[in-house]
Amino acid sequence: CAARIADTRVSTGPGSGRPGGPGSEPARLTLELAATPSPAGALALRVQSMTLTGAARTAFVFATKPEPIPLDGEPSIVAREVKVAPGRYRTLHLELGSGSTVGRRAPLAGGGDIPVDLELAPGGSGILLIKLDAEQSLRSEPDGSYRLEPVAALVTLAPSEGDAFGSVRGRIVPAGASAIVVLRSSSQAVGYTFPDPGTGDPPVRQGSRAG
Repeated sequence: CAARIADTRVSTGPGSGRPGGPGSEPARLTLELAATPSPAGALALRVQSMTLTGAARTAFVFATKPEPIPLDGEPSIVAREVKVAPGRYRTLHLELGSGSTVGRRAPLAGGGDIPVDLELAPGGSGILLIKLDAEQSLRSEPDGSYRLEPVAALVTLAPSEGDAFGSVRGRIVPAGASAIVVLRSSSQAVGYTFPDPGTGDPPVRQGSRAG
């Protein structure tokens, strides 16, 4: 029987990962975008706004670059070290502004909700990478333009540069399955652990994100 991961949550330190109350130190969040290849060509997104929403809070995160951001290779930073209220967020709404293109300057508009499971501790920081499935996200229009209805191929959170640690909590099922848990930032392994053979609970092993 193949092993699978259940009940996984990623959080960034310092802090316990519990939502902060009034007056809690804000978390710092860097947002990066990437995209899979598309037959229509590479994407260049001018992000008008991004909105994180959770059960009890909303945080607006605005892009820091006025020019379109090319998504044709490595992840591109959309917003750096933005202060966000600590807590748990479930959705990121991405809205494009004018100037977004596909391929050889075909106009691109639209936006939509991307499911996330993001928990930020008071005073914590992290890098949220969203990799869009470009082929699934693009809708062609009769006039030759395109509309973006974002579908994420990957959503991952890693500790920010210089942070001492982060944590991954979860369980491997069924218990006793032979498995190793590897934490990666992009393609780089930043930590690993082995599950307890009796319970499937992996002990947390700290690791830093190398530059």
